Amino acid sequence: GTLVYSNLKSPFAVGEELLGLTSGAKATVSEVSDVTMVYYGANDGMLHAVRDTNGTEAWGFIPPNQLARLKLMVESTSHQYYVDSSPKIYLYDVNGNGFIDDADGDKVILVSGERKGSTGYFALDVTNPEAPVFLWRINQLSEAASALPPGALPTKVIPQLGESWSVPRFGKVKTLVDDTSGTPVFVIGGGYNSFNATGKAVLVINLLTGQPVKIFENASAGANINGMNYSIPSEVKTMDSDRNGFLDKL
Repeated sequence: GTLVYSNLKSPFAVGEELLGLTSGAKATVSEVSDVTMVYYGANDGMLHAVRDTNGTEAWGFIPPNQLARLKLMVESTSHQYYVDSSPKIYLYDVNGNGFIDDADGDKVILVSGERKGSTGYFALDVTNPEAPVFLWRINQLSEAASALPPGALPTKVIPQLGESWSVPRFGKVKTLVDDTSGTPVFVIGGGYNSFNATGKAVLVINLLTGQPVKIFENASAGANINGMNYSIPSEVKTMDSDRNGFLDKL
């Protein structure tokens, strides 16, 4: 399929120390030996995982909301968009020892939007890059009438979402005053809508569950926000201004 807005996610190698450019986390990949992988979305309906050692495809993932649309590649006379965005990787190191170890509950989590393909985001556990595990997905619509198989409906329906143009930014936030460990999250703009009917928000989403931690929009509870009258399709910049490991500004 065509690659329009999807950028290749740089591979990571076992034994390599990684720095999460948008999370600040450092970890050494140690779960599976001698495996490196390149991830990219494409407009054939799939997220692809390719072994960078020989260029062979390890697997492809079709987001459930795209299943019914695959026939449009043949039936439609116009170009179709599917997984039209760039996947991002987060290193979830539970005990902070600098290694991604399955025995510790550590994970390597991939999150991707679909840009013009839909209003959804999805997450996969790619700790073992040869055997991905589906974690969750979010969407603007319930898709209850789509006759999807059990477990394929959105984990969470978020009406504020527009087309999922915003590339995730990772970090940790406190959910309680005395919280010392934090919750891993990703931050996105609400997305694109040509009529500004949706997407007029900034969302903070729990990385492990797909549940919203906070949605900033006009008249947000506990926040004096107004003037968010237009869709926000861009990447949201995040800041840990006091360098204590928690996001404090968006």
